[in-house]
Amino acid sequence: MAGGLVLTAAVCEQTRRFGIQKHLRIETTLLDNVVDALRSKLDVNIALLAAVVGLFNSSSEVNRQQFSTFFETVSLNTTQLKGVQGVGFARWIPAVQLQAYESRIRSEGFPTFTVRPPGPRANYSAIEFLEPFDWRNQRAFGFDMFSEPVRRQAMQRARHTGNATLTGKVQLVQETQEDLQRGVLIYLPIFADRGQVREISRQTLLGWAYSPLRINDVVNSAISGIDNSDLAGTGVLVFDGDQLDANRLLFDNLKLLSRNELRHPSYQTIAVAGRTWLVGVQLSPRLVGPNGIDSAYWMNLIVGLGSSLIAALLTRIHVSNHLATREALAISEAAAQERALASTVFEESG
Repeated sequence: MAGGLVLTAAVCEQTRRFGIQKHLRIETTLLDNVVDALRSKLDVNIALLAAVVGLFNSSSEVNRQQFSTFFETVSLNTTQLKGVQGVGFARWIPAVQLQAYESRIRSEGFPTFTVRPPGPRANYSAIEFLEPFDWRNQRAFGFDMFSEPVRRQAMQRARHTGNATLTGKVQLVQETQEDLQRGVLIYLPIFADRGQVREISRQTLLGWAYSPLRINDVVNSAISGIDNSDLAGTGVLVFDGDQLDANRLLFDNLKLLSRNELRHPSYQTIAVAGRTWLVGVQLSPRLVGPNGIDSAYWMNLIVGLGSSLIAALLTRIHVSNHLATREALAISEAAAQERALASTVFEESG
């Protein structure tokens, strides 16, 4: 029994170590898959914004119909826009030009147009184009993103660097109480000089190509293209920044954080348009856990314990039978000696 238990313990420990290695391998592969999918999704979105910049640089003036035709052409030739809420242009408006700007947009068929929120400011921005121009995106038409601190910080950084810049977590103007999602935006500046002035600080800002992203739609769209069966039932989390901070949570497909079931995730940081995201995965309970214990471990344990017990019982039965046989032989031998003695006495006695 002791020998069987020792052997079972050795086999189970080896199985557990293999399980730990398997867990790490699956976890690392899945995390890399998710990170690559997210990075690819956002890179495509940034490339689309660069195309918007090219559209403005190649035209003296871009009108609403041209922008709509541009978006329709792009969206017909790629499936990568799935999950992206829209692609738009936000114009930069010094305060002295605000009244003339609002009058121009009203004359284009939007008689009630105003830049909002209202109020005196030194400079304004206004969402002028946003495709697809559906009911949800129409809610953002005319919104001054520069008036909101989180958006303004990213817009200013994009203006000063000339690079695509991602915001922190915001609530998009497009959101309603139905299917409310966290959001972020990506900005890429457009300059009126069309590259004629080399120094960015001296270029005249026309506005921003930008894209509002509903995080659930974007991340779900990105990971839906991952060809890995281990993703089923696995938790995926995305945080804004490089810390596990519940207040900066962007995405949690299984609500692990709110249900207090975040046990053993693995994390990786990625740089996204001048910002850092922390991406994590927690494997499905059906897969091997971080302690290496899975169905193979329990099978080895059960088989080992059962085999040890059966072997011990069989050995006990065998030994008992052997002892009983020896005892019977001893009794038989003694009886034979007694019979031999009795026969001798009988033969020798008168």
